[in-house]
Amino acid sequence: MIINIDTIYTMIALTIKNVLLLLMLLVTLIIVVFVVLNYCIKNEIALSYIPIPSNYAYVLPSLPCKANIRQNIDRLYREGVACGLGKMPLMLCDKVKKDIIHWDSIADSTMYGNINTRKGRSDLYIPLEGARLEIVKRLLLSWKTQSLPLYNENATITEVSSLITYPGAIGQRIHEDTVDTIRYKDAISFGIFLHDVDKTLAPLVAKANNGLFPWWYCLTGKKGEVYAWCSKVEHGGGANFSKLTRYLFYISIVYPPLRKIEVGEYSLLPIYGNGIRVGNII
Repeated sequence: MIINIDTIYTMIALTIKNVLLLLMLLVTLIIVVFVVLNYCIKNEIALSYIPIPSNYAYVLPSLPCKANIRQNIDRLYREGVACGLGKMPLMLCDKVKKDIIHWDSIADSTMYGNINTRKGRSDLYIPLEGARLEIVKRLLLSWKTQSLPLYNENATITEVSSLITYPGAIGQRIHEDTVDTIRYKDAISFGIFLHDVDKTLAPLVAKANNGLFPWWYCLTGKKGEVYAWCSKVEHGGGANFSKLTRYLFYISIVYPPLRKIEVGEYSLLPIYGNGIRVGNII
């Protein structure tokens, strides 16, 4: 069978043309998908169907705690997220939770922060008094008596707030808390579990800087346990697949020599100005 050389060239040309056409279609499809996803994320449309880690906390491993608090602090400074940083009395946690529920019922719109992904969650600014002040004092004192670096009398508490996540809330947009170039140890948020939190009850999801291929973890734990995430770590509040409302009390601390960082808006009532000096509390 004799095949004309022109026929071969024609077949090759058609094949190349078809391959290029398929590549163009694939590139176009990728661009369209990217634009649609970007629009959905920015406008929080159908966010629950987009595979960001905070929507799938229930399949992520829980961050394990180290054997003692000093090892956990080392991990916090090295990886940007850690648990096992303290244990608060259970009854005091109940009082703080009760206070937050009451404050949430009377607060006006100026007392809520501009939180990422607002649907189903809120960032409630609360005064540092009563049970909230007592639990912060206990936390700071526990660090001070153990001579831990988490306590620094010249550090500044820049946020006092409660993250509230309601049943059915979608995962929070993954973000860092600051655009500043800082170290992990420079600015840290400390969360206190006010009730047991499992993988379905909107746990924090964070990307630990723990190797060549950093992995995502969810922060689960028992009532009263203290964990932390640094301002430069990628994180987001997990989706709430339970029938319960999740209440978290947290404070953020900026450590010397820094006095403040760029976060857009601190979760702090205006009466506290630029923050509260740690040494003025303990």
